[in-house]
Amino acid sequence: MGKKMINVLLYLFLLSLIGKYHDSHVTAHQIMDDYFKEYIELNPDFALYNSIGANMGNKPLRNDFTDYSIENLDRIYALARKYREKIRKVDMKKASKDQRINAEIFKYFLDLQIEEEKYRYHSYILNHILSPHNELVTIMTEKVRIETVQDAEGYIERLDKFKKRFDQIIHLLEIQKKRKFIPSKPVCEIIRKEVDRFVSVDPSLNILYTSLEEKMEKTTIDEETRKMILLKASQAIRESVYPSFNKYSNEIKEIEKSTDENLGVWKLKNGENFYKFCLKNHTSTKLSEEVIHNIGLKEVARIQLEITKIVKHLGLQEGLTFPETMKIYWKHVNGLYGKDYFYDNDEGSKTEVVKDYQAIIKDAEKKLPDLFSILPRTKVIVLPVPEYKEGTAGTYYQRPSFDRKTEGIFYANTASFPFKPGMNTLTYHEAIPGHHLQLALQNESEKVHITRSLTFFTAYIEGWALYAEKLAYENGWLKTDYEKISYLNSELIRAVRLVVDTGIHYKRWNFAEASRYMIENLGWSSPYEIYRYSVWPGQACAYKIGELKITELKEMAKKKLGSNFNIKEFHSAILMNGSMPLDLLEDIVREYIKNKKSDIKEKQNG
Repeated sequence: MGKKMINVLLYLFLLSLIGKYHDSHVTAHQIMDDYFKEYIELNPDFALYNSIGANMGNKPLRNDFTDYSIENLDRIYALARKYREKIRKVDMKKASKDQRINAEIFKYFLDLQIEEEKYRYHSYILNHILSPHNELVTIMTEKVRIETVQDAEGYIERLDKFKKRFDQIIHLLEIQKKRKFIPSKPVCEIIRKEVDRFVSVDPSLNILYTSLEEKMEKTTIDEETRKMILLKASQAIRESVYPSFNKYSNEIKEIEKSTDENLGVWKLKNGENFYKFCLKNHTSTKLSEEVIHNIGLKEVARIQLEITKIVKHLGLQEGLTFPETMKIYWKHVNGLYGKDYFYDNDEGSKTEVVKDYQAIIKDAEKKLPDLFSILPRTKVIVLPVPEYKEGTAGTYYQRPSFDRKTEGIFYANTASFPFKPGMNTLTYHEAIPGHHLQLALQNESEKVHITRSLTFFTAYIEGWALYAEKLAYENGWLKTDYEKISYLNSELIRAVRLVVDTGIHYKRWNFAEASRYMIENLGWSSPYEIYRYSVWPGQACAYKIGELKITELKEMAKKKLGSNFNIKEFHSAILMNGSMPLDLLEDIVREYIKNKKSDIKEKQNG
């Protein structure tokens, strides 16, 4: 072998050593950075939705949507496998505590994605809670910012791309139809009617047009240019958006011919295992269907007893059954009338509802320092749910953007007016100290890596929000018996969900059985709720499972720390590392207790 060849081989060998040396020094956060950038490239919808762009180290966003093709779905799953292998090789012995926590959560997230791949077609596209058509309209009207002419032109580009997105959705629907992975007939009807309603107005009255018009009025774009852009928008809505919605509606009509009345995913191929995965995904536990069902039954009985005690405290007669007791209570409530309890049924009351929710937030903000040592800098505002999704969206919270240019938003559905004593509890859940406090703190925390924004641990997030309701109840924020019963009714609904969700998907309940259980244990039944559980298996179980775990951890900390227990410190331990699987949350609380005990012992010996 010549000397020159030996030198080349030696050089290549040294290069390989350098590569190995470099790999051994790659941190978990570097790997997570790389994953995040690649993921955003494959999923620009997420970046748009959360205002993640070049200002956060990523490539500038294209005027495009996420590719819903089978090929791109393959890429996303392949990405998860690729980075699970990369993170596996990282030596975590020298990593910081924050890196270890972030890495563990990242691994859990990737493992779920990898496990999900075998159920890639099981999740219903026809879903009145997470409708793909609503998602697009939300991005366009609430997330796409218009500050320049270029932004406005980009908006038109996206309108023209509705056709491509809907063609991809319809292709996926065809696959689901072939595999008989379709929801019950009523769900299809709900979605089709909403889609048809969306295209029933002139393009110039559609929210995709009016939203652009309103946004441009707040810019320096001159009037002539605005008119030209709006003309293009009207044309794009007429020629791209509306035909896409009509094609989607026709596809749903065809699918309806193949539907049945069965609600549970047990009817799907491998559906029983899919439901187990859904429970694992949403509760981040290994609890079985039977265990979750029985937890629900136990919680329902406990909460009903608490409600009955307060009803009797009001001087009302107790019924022979819980529904009878609630019937007596609501008859009493309906006889109260008056501004303290009900809104007038007119347009002006819609504005009043939003103002009243905002006032509850302002009042709650004053109370927060008694329970929390760290509060979010980002504010939360209240807005009415956009009219186009009033029929399906309910009331919900939208987290602040990651560039902190937009606040958190509590969307109140003003299509029907709330019972005033129940508004506090709903606000505590959706805003503060619930979703907004938790998610805004997560956004602002330097401990939480940006990749964690991709994760959504339902049991932690919804569990915290339900725990926030309980926190208000236990700390005297609810003054009247009517407010207290409203809270307990809110908790009771979440307990009933454990029973009905597992009833539908595990015990194979039909609509009548699910409805009967709700009537017998709530005093009422809701088709909307039942159909929600049918298309979103396991999600409804997350609330109570998460709240029970956080409550259990608080009781454990109180018991182990005694007089040294500090509620503010406990809440910091729960919140400051962001959302995570419940098992890992327990590890973090145990570490907090151990460190607290060690500090106390050190002070005593000092």
